[in-house]
Amino acid sequence: MVVTEREGEAARVLNASTGKEIAIFRGQQYAIWSAAFSPNGARVVTASADGIARPWDTATGEEVVALKGHRGPVHSAAFTPDGAQVMTASRDGSVRV
Repeated sequence: MVVTEREGEAARVLNASTGKEIAIFRGQQYAIWSAAFSPNGARVVTASADGIARPWDTATGEEVVALKGHRGPVHSAAFTPDGAQVMTASRDGSVRV
């Protein structure tokens, strides 16, 4: 699976082999700088220029929660190996779990 971005509209999860759209994450209005799947593939977390990391449910396309707290764009977000937490890194120089 891969995550792509539709300018200022949504992020999409695509099957890497077929290109078929699997899920659409609507409500993402700023550029996505990175995306990562949870270890079990049930969620994707996006890191955004608006300073928010968003975990999404891959089955429903729904945003799980908006992870706020950075004072600058979030460059990177990833799940911990057990999938229980999200780690983020921001242009503001901070890292959060």
